[in-house]
Amino acid sequence: MKRIALLCLNLLVIFTLCVNAQTLKSGQLFWNDISATIHNRAGISELYWQEGGAQSYLNAFGFLVGGEVVDTNGEVVHIFSDGFLNSANGDFEPGTVDAWGWLPLSGFDNPAVQSIALSDDPGTWPGSWQAWPYEVGSPSLISHQALSVMTDSANAEFDFFPQADNPSLRGLGLQVTYRAYQWVGPVFRDILLLSYDIENRGDNRLDKLVAGFFADPSFGGAAGFADEKIDFAESDQFLFAFQADSSGEPHPLAGYMGITFLDTPDDKGITSVTSMFWGGENRPRNDALMWSSFMPGERDLVETAGDRVFTIGSGYFALNPGESKTLSAAIFFGSDFQGLQASSLQAYNLNTLLSLPESAEDVPVRSFHLAQNFPNPFNPHTTIRFYLPVASDVTLEIFDLRGRLVTTLFSGQKMAGWHDLSWAGTASDGQTVAGGVYFYRMISGAASDTRKMLLLP
Repeated sequence: MKRIALLCLNLLVIFTLCVNAQTLKSGQLFWNDISATIHNRAGISELYWQEGGAQSYLNAFGFLVGGEVVDTNGEVVHIFSDGFLNSANGDFEPGTVDAWGWLPLSGFDNPAVQSIALSDDPGTWPGSWQAWPYEVGSPSLISHQALSVMTDSANAEFDFFPQADNPSLRGLGLQVTYRAYQWVGPVFRDILLLSYDIENRGDNRLDKLVAGFFADPSFGGAAGFADEKIDFAESDQFLFAFQADSSGEPHPLAGYMGITFLDTPDDKGITSVTSMFWGGENRPRNDALMWSSFMPGERDLVETAGDRVFTIGSGYFALNPGESKTLSAAIFFGSDFQGLQASSLQAYNLNTLLSLPESAEDVPVRSFHLAQNFPNPFNPHTTIRFYLPVASDVTLEIFDLRGRLVTTLFSGQKMAGWHDLSWAGTASDGQTVAGGVYFYRMISGAASDTRKMLLLP
């Protein structure tokens, strides 16, 4: 039986968190061709796709954040927090039901109902909300949204204390705001978007963090576990899974499921992907395995079919005290690989639309601002918009994935205000460049910013 007390942790004198360790809640998003059960510990317990029949495509899916820190004994340790619901998969204090992972915070849903907060159901909201407070983008784009807020403050596995004056606060001192989005429109019907705002509530700068997902696909139900395959599309930058038939080819009725990152802390992108056989110690509770799996540059995908699990991660990144960074991702489906690629592109487009203001004047800028290019992905033309508070010298450069300069799009002086530059996918010599991931960097005086874009082949 889970603990029934509220674990209240005082984080300095600035704020107080109340961790409700009793109530596991979930809610359903089912407004397009994907039906997902979202729970309040950063995970998904069931995921159905309308074209794929009555079997869930996921046995388990959870968000993890890990960090390398020095404990009170002077030893380097790797702390991971996960949201898996049982000790077979998740990290729990041995012999107890006390999770060494995410726990939901009270105050972000209606305590009288067994549902997380859902945008279309005010009965799931806390009494203090008069309107849904977490809208993004144009309201007409949003169909359905789920929200939960969590902390890792009860993760007492290691002797690390994020606040020197508060021995009750454990873990890495993180708080995560978790949102899932869904849309009705036919263009976005095969897409589920996930967003995680990761905030450092401790006193320490966290220099070496990773974040991402551990998932157990379940193509074809119980009878299909033995023939799952997982691969990574390097040029498209997404991981995908499918059920293989007897010849090792995709089963025509099951389709494909993919996952990609849309935004990552410090624009690192996808830096690690692994797959492994399910069972034994190949579980998110294994901190050492998770750390090695999430290390940047890790690419370890089992080629043969079988009962597979996978990890996909981004890092390393750092968080100063009080700083927050976002990882957003998309889960998407396609009846064949070309359909999966199309859904992936629509996920990128949707994420871009959500980040666009109604007009340039709607962006409250006081310093220079580099916006996300649009469209993105693109072929061959895209527009890069930026804002200058005063007239100044500006340089805008484009680099490839290896950091090599492709072209200098502009170098000179611009007046104060918004400016648009167009790139047609060409290098400085006028030659068309290959499709793939590119970065554009803007420099103005001592300030600079960099963003990522995807040129389609």
